[in-house]
Amino acid sequence: MKSVVWTRKLRKNSLSNLICRGVIHMPHQHKYTNELIHSKSPYLLQHAHNPVNWMEWSHRAFRKAKKENKPILVSIGYS
Repeated sequence: MKSVVWTRKLRKNSLSNLICRGVIHMPHQHKYTNELIHSKSPYLLQHAHNPVNWMEWSHRAFRKAKKENKPILVSIGYS
């Protein structure tokens, strides 16, 4: 019986950890969600709920900026 309880607890903790780390996304819990929500990068996923519409470095991002006549802001991260 103890192993069953432990397994349930482990699953619950794992799910919580995945949500906190941004692996599982719960959009209804966040005020903002930008395009980084589709990223596979753990670093970029940390910023998927910023109020800035960040995009991954791509040809699509450059085409969009050119079409909308907007400058490109490149963020290289911080420490």
